[in-house]
Amino acid sequence: MAEVDEEFNLKDWEWIEVPFPPSEREGMAKVAWFICCKCTPEEIYQRKIDPRIVIPLCGIVLLDEIDLSQLKILKNSRENTIEYYISSLMFKHISRSGQNQEDINRLIDSMNPSKKWKSLFETLDVKLQLSLVYRLLTFRRPTRDDWRNIFLYVEPGYLKVGFVLLIQFLMLLTLMLLTLKLIESATLLAYFLIPLFEFVGLVMLISFVFQINIEHKATNPLKHIFKSDSF
Repeated sequence: MAEVDEEFNLKDWEWIEVPFPPSEREGMAKVAWFICCKCTPEEIYQRKIDPRIVIPLCGIVLLDEIDLSQLKILKNSRENTIEYYISSLMFKHISRSGQNQEDINRLIDSMNPSKKWKSLFETLDVKLQLSLVYRLLTFRRPTRDDWRNIFLYVEPGYLKVGFVLLIQFLMLLTLMLLTLKLIESATLLAYFLIPLFEFVGLVMLISFVFQINIEHKATNPLKHIFKSDSF
């Protein structure tokens, strides 16, 4: 066990512990590392693993162990859309008391998953399986920051600020160019106005970059995944 402790680096895994109570976080980070790096697929199949560990492992750490482009099975669906196909699987699960596991297995096998990824994925209940696949196919690739911010709520009003800032920045730039053209002969005035325009423009640009970061958090593909109506 001492050797395991020496190999484990908390800094590399602390992001995964966010959904757990503070007293459990370091321990759960170590569990996640151990499952990911030390357990075989056969050992994983024998255990009941907390989905708060499984989802970030399947959706982030081991995501390159599946091929999302190989969803040939979707070409045979009636509407030929991800939303329709996965929604139909969910409906079958509800109406047939979960007897559609074979359909889900075919969907997963079409992505050529590694044995470890599949063994972890199959520890999830059907609703979480379908919700995770839907998000991986529909939205952008999840990141560690997405998992850190999984419970972060972003006010809808913040999302409008970035567009407004961009318009203001473009208007300021246009005004600056026009003003400089008018006063190009007034060297002293230009000497004071140019730094002022540069400063205001820099502030607005920083604000715009900050807004982009907020929008990235607001489009977290893993947000609300644990809700029963998550898709």
